[in-house]
Amino acid sequence: GLSPFLFALGDDAFADFVGGIQFLPTTIMMVHLCPAGSEGASYAMFTTMSNSAYSLASAFSTLLLGVWDVSKDAMERGDLTGMVNLTALT
Repeated sequence: GLSPFLFALGDDAFADFVGGIQFLPTTIMMVHLCPAGSEGASYAMFTTMSNSAYSLASAFSTLLLGVWDVSKDAMERGDLTGMVNLTALT
């Protein structure tokens, strides 16, 4: 099967990849919708909101670590229940 380390690493890498794929088209669409001459300000606002949301999501997911057991000991035992639940929730 898949080792717990690779499962955890793959989840994080996949989430970053999907986030990058989603960010670029949305940014291009927003820049095309904004008034001429204010593309830079619109892009700055959009990236600020995106980065703020990322920070908030990271803090929220850290709080959720206490809900299910995702400790190193659980991973070494092969208990992936907590990791699966957090992955499905986030």
